[in-house]
Amino acid sequence: MARPEVEAVVDRLAPSGNLFYALRIDGRFTSVVTRTVPIQTPPNPPLTEVTATEPITTFTEVAGTLVGFRTPDYAQGIGIAGHHLHFLTSARDGGGHVLDFTLSEGTLRIGAEADLHLHLCLPQTREFLAADLAGHDSAEIDRAENAPPERGQPPPAAGAVVRGAPER
Repeated sequence: MARPEVEAVVDRLAPSGNLFYALRIDGRFTSVVTRTVPIQTPPNPPLTEVTATEPITTFTEVAGTLVGFRTPDYAQGIGIAGHHLHFLTSARDGGGHVLDFTLSEGTLRIGAEADLHLHLCLPQTREFLAADLAGHDSAEIDRAENAPPERGQPPPAAGAVVRGAPER
């Protein structure tokens, strides 16, 4: 089952699109494509610049856990609207932010949170206080968070294939 199909199941099971949902899928995956942003140093570049050159890893025929949230559209900017997922292999030796996946078999757990208390602890540093934080471009955020992996690539061999990162 491809990612859009799994997300459609989550959306059907969710009683409202206006609540936050915690998601967890334990299972076997035909493939999971992840990214891992390299360490940043000030002045930090925008997320869209960082994600353009970050390492992409494709895990194939792997057991693991997807965790994340389904965030309502109205919360874009505080969180990432839609489905935001991370992956960890069962061996706990790989993972990252999920760009795409195909689920072979698994168990989906959904937890709704209607009594959400959001606490924002904002820094008081000179840099933060002077930063231009006005507005956000939803299309750029969506591209940075959900950019599809490169198409037309040959299927990877079993295990993990890393593009854009040094060999481990």
